Amino acid sequence: AEKQLGTAYGVATALQNTGLAFTPLVVGYLQANSAPGDFTEILTLFTLCGVVGGGFAVLIWHTNQETNGVLDLPSDQAAEMAALMLAEDDEAAAMLSAGKIKKDIAAYL
Repeated sequence: AEKQLGTAYGVATALQNTGLAFTPLVVGYLQANSAPGDFTEILTLFTLCGVVGGGFAVLIWHTNQETNGVLDLPSDQAAEMAALMLAEDDEAAAMLSAGKIKKDIAAYL
């Protein structure tokens, strides 16, 4: 999982830079094809971007709630918790009793 963290940051940065590069072009195109002083299309574009971004934020928040806040944990604890969530209850109990996982992680289950 930690090996993929750099890739995830790279993909996120590439997507952000793509948006930063193309948004002014789209805004310029919309402004050139509308009446002088009419910013309706541009405002609609930015409103749509805000609504889509808000929708993704709600989806991420909802997913985090379903996984008992795994996105709020440090990386090592999140990895342990993800492994536990995939395991059956008997397996998780055996791992806890064997000392293979920390007790504070088991509290999230």
